[in-house]
Amino acid sequence: MKQALQPLKLAIMLAIGIGIGILLAPSRSSGGNRISQILQLIRSNYVDTINTDALEKTTITNLLHSLDPHSNYFTALEAAHVNEPLEGGFEGIGIEFLLLEDTIYIAQVIDDGPSAKAGLKGGDKIVNVDGQALTGMNLSNEDVFKLLKGKEGSSVALGVCRAMEPKILNFKVNRGHVVIKSIDGYFMADPETGYIKISRFAANTMDEYGIAFTAMREQGMKNLILDLRDNGGGYLNTAQKLADEFLQSEAKILTTKGEHTGIETFSATSKGEFEKGKLIVLVNENSASASEILSGALQDNDRALIVGRRTFGKGLVQNSFSLKDGSAVRLTISRYYTPTGRSIQRPYNHGFDQYEDDYRARFKQGELFVEDSIKNNTNLVYTTVAGRRVYGGGGIVPDVFVALDSTRNSKLMGCLLEKNMLREVAYTYFDTHRSDLTKYSSVKEFQNGFQIPPALITQLKSTAANSGVEWDESDFIKSKAEIEKHLKANIAKQLFKSNGLLYIENFDDNTFLKALNCLKSNLYFEKMKF
Repeated sequence: MKQALQPLKLAIMLAIGIGIGILLAPSRSSGGNRISQILQLIRSNYVDTINTDALEKTTITNLLHSLDPHSNYFTALEAAHVNEPLEGGFEGIGIEFLLLEDTIYIAQVIDDGPSAKAGLKGGDKIVNVDGQALTGMNLSNEDVFKLLKGKEGSSVALGVCRAMEPKILNFKVNRGHVVIKSIDGYFMADPETGYIKISRFAANTMDEYGIAFTAMREQGMKNLILDLRDNGGGYLNTAQKLADEFLQSEAKILTTKGEHTGIETFSATSKGEFEKGKLIVLVNENSASASEILSGALQDNDRALIVGRRTFGKGLVQNSFSLKDGSAVRLTISRYYTPTGRSIQRPYNHGFDQYEDDYRARFKQGELFVEDSIKNNTNLVYTTVAGRRVYGGGGIVPDVFVALDSTRNSKLMGCLLEKNMLREVAYTYFDTHRSDLTKYSSVKEFQNGFQIPPALITQLKSTAANSGVEWDESDFIKSKAEIEKHLKANIAKQLFKSNGLLYIENFDDNTFLKALNCLKSNLYFEKMKF
């Protein structure tokens, strides 16, 4: 289940929660101490009524953040939500939803999930749950989770509005295990080039990667574009296994060092399926943790060309310790170093708030738009296997820089994304034009043949007006191409699942197109190992 966020807001959210864990090892909490004694004094003697749970959370969180920005505390509910994407699933009904004015809007039904088996479709609007109308409830995402998730085998009754259907449709959905995929999709970008988008490094990533890789190799894949943009991390061992797919036997992948963990070095085995062939890794400022482990290993070994913008800069490894009440502490236990010995952890000695404000700082100093604005630490220079210069101390600097494209964005575009209007209008259009759209047998045919009709823009304007969004015509002209791309991509998602959305988005994306151009030029790969 996902929701779209305005780009800047998304970047900040990613910066806050980035690096979503490395290893999970339960542990019991310790006994009494000064902190617990002080909290007990407050409970017993403070002048006003207080929220004890909130106070404890604030105290523990501040304590952990005083150590480093990535040691953190999660309540039992938060810990469950954070672990689900890494473990690859949860118990529920299996939909991706948007929450629009007290209506649960089904953006996509997960393949082979409980909702798909019950007959629900993308575009359906859930208007009541177990006979309870949702109107006027002022729902939050947490409310939706509580309504729809539950133990495997339990059931929930849903009342659904569907386009072209005059009455509410009733469905009984038996909850079950829902798989959360860590690979958003894959496709052949040209007859010899495959593309895979990895959103996180989870327990099921390697199985998903194997399916995607095999399918594209059977279609003639000789080159591969691996998209790690906005990938906040995940399990270290998954990143290690994926690196092994591309590196020759005994090539170093990373080293970890910690006061209590000692020093451990990880190297490639002879198991790799793509040790030869042109490889490009796409990264941006939200690529972090395990994404940087993989990117750093491939860059230091001169195995891949890194394309995009400087990565987040997280070189710390966390372990998750479970407490008795189901809450969890995620504690930094070691630092990791790329094969050349560099730590890419950016400094955090100026406090937690400044550390989290890094995205705004990069934006302000122009780093996202001009390559020369990247401030490399010249005191931390390292040399790759082939003799190329790389830097430590602040993320992975790409071999080929691609600026953030801000020319298509506007205040209007930000509002439409934040309120999910582009997805809502696209899904409604799909729902009312299913029969016409099924004539497209492939996403490539859809890309070449479908044009956004003027009536769809008119509908978008009407939806914006009804939601109180000011429609500035000059803003619309500035972002018209971007608005139409998002509408078209979301219609493609309904026709061809996530692969359709990725295909439409990428063939109008500067970083992806730059990667394709790099593959055509031997200049970029002269020092690479193929």
